[in-house]
Amino acid sequence: MSKHKPQNQPSGSIDDASLRKIRRLESEVLQLRSAVDELNLLNELALTASSTTDVDIMLNAIVLKAMQAVKAEEGTIKLVTEEIENPLQTLVRQQDPDHFISSRIGIHITGWVLQQRKPLLIEDLAGDDRFDAKEGEVESIRSLLCVPVQFRGKLLGILMVRNKKSASSFNTADARLLSIIASQAGQLIRNRQLQQEAREKERIRQELELARGIQLNLLPEQLLEDEQFDVFTHIDTAEQVGGDYYDAFSIGDQLPAIVIADVSGHGPAAALIMTMLKGMLHSLTRHHHSAAAILTELNRMMAHMAPPEIFVTMCMLVFDVEKGEVHYANAGHPPLLRIKSADKASELQRFDSAALNLTLRSTYEERMMPFLPGDMLLLYTDGLTEVMNAEGEMFGGQRLLEVARSQNECSSGEFVEGVLQSVKAYAGNQAFTDDMAIIAIKKK
Repeated sequence: MSKHKPQNQPSGSIDDASLRKIRRLESEVLQLRSAVDELNLLNELALTASSTTDVDIMLNAIVLKAMQAVKAEEGTIKLVTEEIENPLQTLVRQQDPDHFISSRIGIHITGWVLQQRKPLLIEDLAGDDRFDAKEGEVESIRSLLCVPVQFRGKLLGILMVRNKKSASSFNTADARLLSIIASQAGQLIRNRQLQQEAREKERIRQELELARGIQLNLLPEQLLEDEQFDVFTHIDTAEQVGGDYYDAFSIGDQLPAIVIADVSGHGPAAALIMTMLKGMLHSLTRHHHSAAAILTELNRMMAHMAPPEIFVTMCMLVFDVEKGEVHYANAGHPPLLRIKSADKASELQRFDSAALNLTLRSTYEERMMPFLPGDMLLLYTDGLTEVMNAEGEMFGGQRLLEVARSQNECSSGEFVEGVLQSVKAYAGNQAFTDDMAIIAIKKK
């Protein structure tokens, strides 16, 4: 029995099934080639980004790759800013030298992409009723493609290309390719932003560490050089620098004096005011012989030099060693703690006075109290008594008095250590959120 070929199929021809298979294979090959091209493009972008730390160079590479990928005459990348009136900043603008374009794209187009957060393809700007294009835009723009640059849902900017080098318009395939580039760009841009932020934080940390060293060097190593005094100081800052301050002077007939102060707030601004205070105090102690006069004049000077939102609490003590007396004045500072050796009594020396720089007309009074062998004085900033426990209750002056009554036989250093242990135990796991300075002075 002989075999015959179908009469309706010429010799050497391909049946429909085979043809469909060939076309499917060709389509798959094209898709694979497209995927390979996309991967190569993304790889080139990644290599360029890894070869530089300069953000402008990286952004320039992104725009050039975008123009090459979709054969555009011009490319631009704009990054989102925090400015309300200027939400986008053009960082890179590239133009093909053979297709120079002088006009710029209006905010109505970029605003649409910002709001919609999806690609915008304009094949004919003049005929697109979504936009009221200006005359210059219509004349220079044949086709336009904008895609949002995002990273993990956060809008970083807009990548835009304009006018194909051929007479054709951008199409959906171009939009898909530009979106892929924008997705990679978003990751690259965010990585660079994070690196820049890390470098900036490290720079600030180093500067603050340097400032902290300078600030601590401004504090005297020894407050009272007279051997009749046992002095211990302690200072902690909530940040690397702070506004708590203490210092030592000689006033009048070379009487030793000390001061403790607390600038409102903490951090660099408070530290700057503290440095200014030091200079003013050293000047005033040369011309005034009482603590009250110094505080009154310092308040007047601050009213003309310090910002009105800043205020300073301060307590100043002047020691008359021969008479066994302490003269002191207070400007809104926490009360001085006094422990008397004679009867072991502890008391807070309260003052009704205004902080410095609250009002120009403030004046301050001066008081005197005996300071005999065995007596102890404790000066502190409110960072000590305002430490809070887990229930949000402050340590307070009353608890400080209770600690003083139980440790009145200690040296100044032992007394301060005991106070700090009590405060830390009271706070538990709660962090200290304010600067803290302590001075303990015991008369030998």
